[in-house]
Amino acid sequence: TIRAADGAAGSSQRSTDVDVVITFKDDVDDGSPVCDSYDTISIDEDTDTVAVILTVTCTDPEGDTLSYSISSSDFSIDSTSGEIKVASGVNYDSPDYDTGFSFEVTASDGTNTGVSYIYVEINPVDDYEPSFTTISPTSPQDVDEDSDVGTTVYTVTVSDDDAAPDDIQSITLINDNDMFQLEMNSDLTEAYIVLKSILDYETTTSYSLSVEVTDEHTTATTILVVNVVDINEFKPVCTPAAIQITLLETLVAGDSILDTFPCYDPDGSDTLT
Repeated sequence: TIRAADGAAGSSQRSTDVDVVITFKDDVDDGSPVCDSYDTISIDEDTDTVAVILTVTCTDPEGDTLSYSISSSDFSIDSTSGEIKVASGVNYDSPDYDTGFSFEVTASDGTNTGVSYIYVEINPVDDYEPSFTTISPTSPQDVDEDSDVGTTVYTVTVSDDDAAPDDIQSITLINDNDMFQLEMNSDLTEAYIVLKSILDYETTTSYSLSVEVTDEHTTATTILVVNVVDINEFKPVCTPAAIQITLLETLVAGDSILDTFPCYDPDGSDTLT
């Protein structure tokens, strides 16, 4: 209260009281924005760039409008809403690409800032199919019937652009006919079809082999043909080894003296002369 008085003495003095109310206004912005904390965010590697993966929420104690920014170039943020999206796509399968991202989101009221720490985990997606890269030699392949056990008949290389666990899981020879077996290298990129048993043209002249390569969800198949090449392995066999023929003196030139010569060739396909 403020009192105003005139200059009269004693009881002649007159005065007036005025009540004054003083309000203190806080003009100093000394409160920082407070941001929510978040657990790991998990997204698939094929997440679209229009999909919102997280909306960061921050509040300003003085009610000021906040502006958001992000420390990662792999993700973008709406400066007004705090919505985070994938910037240009993530690829789990690239050998030099990260499978997880840590970054900061900063909320500013123009003077003070608050920070939210974000970790995004990338889930692999089986987006590639396994395939046969090369087959050497090309099918069909001719193989001599006297080839040694262990002879490599075909070499195949396979590929799958997915990273583990969606990469190649197995290479399988489906119908080996107990004549062939499959061998492969440790990283499942190359396989070899080798002879398991001696071939025999006289028994089987051709084999059709089915080879499968499988990843986590998909299988590719190729057919490899082996043509068995006949080899002249055996000499003709005559039974009996000696023949006694009695000739009549009345025979003339051109008369047959033996209807059938008792010889054959175990190779089967050879013609005797």
